[in-house]
Amino acid sequence: MSARVAQRGAARVLGALDARISEFGSDMIKLREEIEAIYEEMRKTKSVTKEVIERIKEVRRKFEETEAERREHGGAFPVFDVMRDYFLDARVPKVSQGIFEELEKRKLLSKESFLKKAQKKEIKRVIREHVINNYGLVDEID
Repeated sequence: MSARVAQRGAARVLGALDARISEFGSDMIKLREEIEAIYEEMRKTKSVTKEVIERIKEVRRKFEETEAERREHGGAFPVFDVMRDYFLDARVPKVSQGIFEELEKRKLLSKESFLKKAQKKEIKRVIREHVINNYGLVDEID
């Protein structure tokens, strides 16, 4: 198979994957950035290496994993996604669900809530309370 055909095939796979990822909006921005980096590398080298193929497979694996987590956690997924970057234990799903439910109960999940200063403070307060109640005082999280 020629290099040009391989490059087109890889570009098609990346394009299809990018289209699926874009359906989720900003939740999967890291994967979109990785796809853009792969595109850029292919454009510069004008070839598809084994490394590029492995990177494409890794992005696809991460996407499928994230998609499964999104289905599992439902509306609490964005909270879960951020929490797991800071805490590496089994309580993260439960804590993120608790934060999501509290924000939902207080009607703080609308887009307008994140724009209003008083409501932003209330959102931060809810998150801090749940983190402190479950993890104790934590440095460098805001």
